[in-house]
Amino acid sequence: MKYVLLSLLLFAGCTTNHFTGESCTPAQIKDKSVIIFVPGLYGSALTNTTTGDRIFLTLGQALWGSPLALEGIKLSIPGTFDLKPTGMMDSVPVIPGLYGADVYGGSFRFFEKAFGKSDCVLSVGYDWRQEDSFSVQIVAAKVREVRKLGAKRVALVGPSLGALLTSYYLRYGDQRSDEAKENWEGSKTIDAAILAAPPFRGALAVFKDFLRGTSAGLAKEPLSAISVGSFPSFYQFLPPQDSGEYVDSEKASVGKRIFEVEEWKKWKAGLFNDGSFSKEREEYTKAGLKMSQNLSALTLAPPNVSNSRVIPVLVLIATGEATPSQAILSKDGTWSFEEKGEGDGLVSVKSASPPEALMKNLNVEEATFSMPHRGMFTRQPLQERVTKFLGSQGF
Repeated sequence: MKYVLLSLLLFAGCTTNHFTGESCTPAQIKDKSVIIFVPGLYGSALTNTTTGDRIFLTLGQALWGSPLALEGIKLSIPGTFDLKPTGMMDSVPVIPGLYGADVYGGSFRFFEKAFGKSDCVLSVGYDWRQEDSFSVQIVAAKVREVRKLGAKRVALVGPSLGALLTSYYLRYGDQRSDEAKENWEGSKTIDAAILAAPPFRGALAVFKDFLRGTSAGLAKEPLSAISVGSFPSFYQFLPPQDSGEYVDSEKASVGKRIFEVEEWKKWKAGLFNDGSFSKEREEYTKAGLKMSQNLSALTLAPPNVSNSRVIPVLVLIATGEATPSQAILSKDGTWSFEEKGEGDGLVSVKSASPPEALMKNLNVEEATFSMPHRGMFTRQPLQERVTKFLGSQGF
């Protein structure tokens, strides 16, 4: 996902800001409408739990940073830290105090400007490396908190990974993905949702990251293939094996092989990138691949429980950018990637199209815009559509 990360972390050799993302104090929430912004991948700052120092992202981390791996000690990945999220990322200062490249601050401020005079606009910080169902529990806790404080109505707004978390919450509540049963619990607790560029069917660029890693500024260690291999969330971005996106040089499907750990060893993908094939790394990778298939099955499964509370949901789909469309496995075991798909540069139009269950159990509106993945909520045509949608729901 180098396209997204470099655009988000432009000139990342400077200190990266995060902010609380709260336009109201808890005491001001009672009887107000609340919009909760759920940022996407790389959307929260990460801090060392022992020292309190910011790790993602600082000048030192961008230039010669250590791995951001989870379970670093268990997986024998040297130089790792125990990290926690400490707020949503605002912008990356290019000239400190004068100019910064936006991350999610511009999106948050749009909602604050459009709705903040009468409503409360809040955000959720979460560890974007973790399994999606763990992050959903944080979103669910935020919703419960504002409801307990007397919020009149609640909307969730999520771009990219934030959209995937929101859609999961609508259908499965805060259940773990390995035991989730369809209950539409989330739709019973909120009044509206906006899903921007939701990767319902994954994003092929993530598979490339497992093979080659990506970079944070000039440093390669923080988001190396090994670090990425330790992120449960990245496995859950893998397109399903029957997506037609994994093929050999003859264009025959090799999708089944993507979810076999022995193949990952051959390709030195993820945790095997340094040639270490420990039992711990093998089991961790196997669990990640299984979790990916499980989440995909939950996301795309036909509905089997009727939703008793149908709420309005706006799905925003971006197009006009060359997007990874196929990963091609050559006879010598190396991979290449075609970028001929329609999408926003990361998420294809096909992937962002709502699954059957959402269409049948929610009042879904779709809107398509020609724009890249990054900064969708900072663009006027989309802002106008969002303002109209939320306004029609009483926000």
